[in-house]
Amino acid sequence: MEGADQQNGGDVNAAAVKLPTFWRNTAEFWFIQAESQFRMKKVTNKITQFDHVVSRLNQEDAKTVIDILKTTPTNDSYQALKDRLLQKCTLSTSQRCARLLAMPGLGDRKPSDLMDEMRALKPEDETEGPLFREIFLQQLPGDIRVHLVNITDCKELAI
Repeated sequence: MEGADQQNGGDVNAAAVKLPTFWRNTAEFWFIQAESQFRMKKVTNKITQFDHVVSRLNQEDAKTVIDILKTTPTNDSYQALKDRLLQKCTLSTSQRCARLLAMPGLGDRKPSDLMDEMRALKPEDETEGPLFREIFLQQLPGDIRVHLVNITDCKELAI
């Protein structure tokens, strides 16, 4: 009887999961949020997780994984779907570096917002060393940059 209660509770919790539409440009962060919701709502069934993800794909993203979607879901389907979407939507190290080098400047953003965007693009295995610091400084207007040249800590630069 306890197993049935847990099963029914899982069904109720699964209905309470509210995922946003899949974020193609930040797929990794989307899956972090989705899996957080699955944990909070105690949705542990991989097929149910798969179904939730599928329900939040737009037509373009669904096309990229159509072979997975056409098969009957198994416990491995969620991981296969996640892996494929991440592979298709995650920037390579080279692409991340190219985007960092092509940053459009500060614009109307706050320096801390620019730093956050740059950190999101920074390859995971890279540190915020002198090159990263210089790329950040180059995005700032010259009159601001002059006051920051002696600050070496990137955390202090963006405040």
